[in-house]
Amino acid sequence: MFFRRKKRKDKLGLALGGGGVRGIAHISFLKVLDELEIKPAAISGTSIGALYASGMSGKEIEGELGSMRFLDRVGMVDLALGRRSGLIKGNRIHSWLRELTGEKSFRDLDIPLKVVAADFWRGQPVILDKGPVSDAVRASISVPGIFEPVLLEGRVLIDGGAVDPLPYDILPSWCDIRAAIDVTGTKVPEEGGAEMPNIFESINSSFQILEITLIESRLRASKPDIYIKPVIPNVGSLEFSRAGEMLKASGKAAETFRKKLSGYRLR
Repeated sequence: MFFRRKKRKDKLGLALGGGGVRGIAHISFLKVLDELEIKPAAISGTSIGALYASGMSGKEIEGELGSMRFLDRVGMVDLALGRRSGLIKGNRIHSWLRELTGEKSFRDLDIPLKVVAADFWRGQPVILDKGPVSDAVRASISVPGIFEPVLLEGRVLIDGGAVDPLPYDILPSWCDIRAAIDVTGTKVPEEGGAEMPNIFESINSSFQILEITLIESRLRASKPDIYIKPVIPNVGSLEFSRAGEMLKASGKAAETFRKKLSGYRLR
């Protein structure tokens, strides 16, 4: 008597791109995974991914972040006075990240995680997957000119978006399917299209343009199995008062994600 062996289910690797407040859009996609009972085999990318890998569900992350204006209401802006390397020290955000991740190290996570930062002096990507998760995330969100860089293991680290804003390329080789969620958004000129940006808009938008260009170049060279880019026009990375908009904006794209996942046998 012969028994038919069941087809092995594929392992999903999930890359969550950076984008500041636009990263809140990732929550919609994590909720889809929860509803389908699909657990990623590995995650690369952002702070939202770190929270998910720490054991929080998409719904729990939504409750924590979805409607909050945390940079204003919780007072996380600790301005760097005097001659500093950024406008915001980032110490309060670092403390908040430690609290949310339960002060876990990478080895304690429910899902393997890789976080990308950039070595300021060498101009190279730095993959962080050891030590306290909050340290890695704090380094990876250091947008030049906005947040002070982080000194970690003898390296000056800045936002990983400067070198790899959608790091599906660093997902482990044992991931059968690579899914990448791109929240860089788009820049659409306002009516007239000639209004001069303020200093924050200038810094953030310039960095956003860099990220978009890097991702487009990477996609031409090698595409992930699933690539989703929600429509997020004219949202700056620090516009936390618009957090609720991100969840609404990502709803349609999350349904597209659900349909694409249905084409695979995933664990």
